[in-house]
Amino acid sequence: MLGGRISVSRHPARLNDTITFTASGVVDSGGEKRVDCVVNEEVPPVTPTYTWVITKPDGATVNGSGATAPVVADQPGTYSCTFTATANRDCPPPDYTIGPATGAPFVVEITTPNGDPTTTAGANATNERTYSSGADPTVTVPCAAANVPEASRLRWTIDDVGTIRATWSPSVPGDPYTGTGLSPTATFTGMPPNYDDFGAKTITLTVDGLANCQDTQAVEIFYAGMATNHPGGSPTFPNWFHYYEQNEGGIDYTYGCPNGRSGSQPGVPGSVQICDEAYAGDEYIITNVVGAQLKAGGWSGTNRYYANFLGVLAHERHHANNEVTTGPPDDRDNDFLSNTFETGISQTNPDERCSAAQNVPGFPCPPFDDGEVYGGGPVEQGGIAGANTSQDWADPGTNHG
Repeated sequence: MLGGRISVSRHPARLNDTITFTASGVVDSGGEKRVDCVVNEEVPPVTPTYTWVITKPDGATVNGSGATAPVVADQPGTYSCTFTATANRDCPPPDYTIGPATGAPFVVEITTPNGDPTTTAGANATNERTYSSGADPTVTVPCAAANVPEASRLRWTIDDVGTIRATWSPSVPGDPYTGTGLSPTATFTGMPPNYDDFGAKTITLTVDGLANCQDTQAVEIFYAGMATNHPGGSPTFPNWFHYYEQNEGGIDYTYGCPNGRSGSQPGVPGSVQICDEAYAGDEYIITNVVGAQLKAGGWSGTNRYYANFLGVLAHERHHANNEVTTGPPDDRDNDFLSNTFETGISQTNPDERCSAAQNVPGFPCPPFDDGEVYGGGPVEQGGIAGANTSQDWADPGTNHG
């Protein structure tokens, strides 16, 4: 016998697909046999029959007969098949072996990035990526997949950052927006204009020509909070202020640091200036109401990022929008709170400028008059408590780490 080949269907295949090996082309050339020790009689050729053995990746074997040998690829790795052809006739030749031929399923698995960026335990440097701080900001997302046969068939994509599409290296020829291979890198060039353009993005890995075979992985994209490379707005304002202001939606304040901290002018709407402590960290005044009277009680722990920004903003807006500068008789104790505001809202004494801080160690008056304790206490605390931090994509920031 001579010739023969083995073809492999479903190659590449997905895990749990059936891989089928098919033998063909073995030819029996026939032969002769001696009759009565004198005459050589011709033996015509026959169509060979086949038995086969498939060896699975773990070494287990599957045996069968016939020209086709199917196996369910229930393990990752290489499946090897050997056929043995037999000519069932008089004076047969020796059995004839063809193969081995191999087939392997794709196990499509993203190994980098990894983990869940939405949890403290799962967040790491592979799934949280931050734009560079320079004038031409970029952010890269290095990726890797588990080893597969024919890695050139792998196709990588990632969600856009706003209107910015990532380019891949290496990429599919003629398509810079689709990665290929085992370890490509996606690069976003340029920062998006909107605060909600950042955040969660999905990487999708597929196999060219193989439907329903994919893996996905979440990553989160951040901006450098203290850098000043955002598009639009004032180029001197830090990124955190530019995007926080968008998220909050207000137009009655600006970035500035009077006396090195956030500030405002009593009774002057639109005079609020917000400084870096609103992002980096600050404390509010812990207060209690004792006998219908607001009282300072100490300091909170340090609050940071978007929630703290909203707390400081609420505090300074209180000074700008709620306080008065008229003095008596509307403000009998000159604490910038009108008499009716003190009795109806702040729960402070309209006849005692320092009623909320009176006899409380660590709260000298000034500066801790009733207007300051109320603004830096329940008003600031309420701003922090009501914050929705889900769109804080600053690094450092609420959702980073």
